[in-house]
Amino acid sequence: MAKKQFTAEEMRLLKSSKYVLRVTHNIVHFTAEFKEKVWGLMASGMTTSKAVAKLGIDPGVLGEGRVQGLRNSLKSEVRKGNVFKDLETRKLLLGSNEPLEVRVKFLEQQIEYKDQEIEFLKKIASLGEGVKES
Repeated sequence: MAKKQFTAEEMRLLKSSKYVLRVTHNIVHFTAEFKEKVWGLMASGMTTSKAVAKLGIDPGVLGEGRVQGLRNSLKSEVRKGNVFKDLETRKLLLGSNEPLEVRVKFLEQQIEYKDQEIEFLKKIASLGEGVKES
């Protein structure tokens, strides 16, 4: 099934978002930050469409297939224990010609993010401990 192609106006709207790195008529590339924020909103119970809209991207412009694809890819990355990547971070992870200092900074950020995730999971687990089964 072919995905909906973006019109020139839709591409302009998407490009205006700080969360979009690149747009073609067929593909939109989001930042890793956007993916992290969408995942956080989804984890708090928000639907993917509402999370995307809250971050300023019209889910109607993306289309239902892309929104579902985003949800599925985020779930898959989390299940695999991977960090969210974008075009820029993917280059860093693949060992591009970036200076060592840049790669170290990126890895430090990823460690900090994992620490936040662990604390979040601990809080969720502690909430479940107080629930008694009937």
